[in-house]
Amino acid sequence: MTIVNKAFLTLTPVLMLFSGNISSALESDASGIPEAYELLFIGNSHSRVSGLPELVTTLIKTGLPGKTANAAAAPGLRFLSDRLDDDVTEQMLNSRAWTHVILQGQKYSGSGLNNYPTDAAEVWIKLVKEQNARPILFPEWPREGNTEEGIFIHNLHLGISSRESACVAPIGLAWEESIARYPGLDLYADDGNHSNLSGALLSAYVFYELFTWQLADDLPYIPEIDVNADTQQKLKNVASFVVAANQDSCDDLAAGNGDMLSGYPAIPVLHPWGLVALFLLMVGIASVSLRRK
Repeated sequence: MTIVNKAFLTLTPVLMLFSGNISSALESDASGIPEAYELLFIGNSHSRVSGLPELVTTLIKTGLPGKTANAAAAPGLRFLSDRLDDDVTEQMLNSRAWTHVILQGQKYSGSGLNNYPTDAAEVWIKLVKEQNARPILFPEWPREGNTEEGIFIHNLHLGISSRESACVAPIGLAWEESIARYPGLDLYADDGNHSNLSGALLSAYVFYELFTWQLADDLPYIPEIDVNADTQQKLKNVASFVVAANQDSCDDLAAGNGDMLSGYPAIPVLHPWGLVALFLLMVGIASVSLRRK
């Protein structure tokens, strides 16, 4: 987070007090935890396999008791570019007050010989912002045995975010870290492309941290998830390590009270009495300055 942004976050509660919205100033803390999480996954099979959306909501409910969490997936299994003319997906995006929209399905060349446009992903990010939801880019994990694909896909999505700001979830980086640390821990389905339950859980831990800004490491063992305690702990360690090292693109979104169009907190509209008070404060400062002269 930049120095300018940190200063702006510090001043935001003061401006809210001038606006007369004292409760908002008190409730909007650094964690930005909403009362209810409404998650929409837009993508293909990688965003649904092994029950990924449900795993994320289970983690949120476990880590934040008393909060509600719901997840839905846009119909169909399609690339983002194929959804631009899909009225059903856009209608679903507009149907509810989503807190986070996860965008997965940017085309890329596995061989590196072709370049696919990213304008569709950028359009979807804009559409998500128009709904005041937080756009989360979901770079897929590398295919089994490919030691370079994870960072390539991650960098591709960083490029998208540089043109249209969005949080880039370090999913592929977490997979690569897990494979390096625990080579005997299998994350893949039989096809070597999709995730098994352990792989989906690793991805869910990354999303949990990005959505709640709580450490996956602090989550307890969850027996309802059919992954043993030792594996759960290893996956949590990896997720917390990787998110901490790659959170820059998500800092502003994690604050929870930001203007999604600019990436900075929105300035509240001042109440008329707040304007009077602000004017009197400025006059007072000016008179003190004159006396000192």
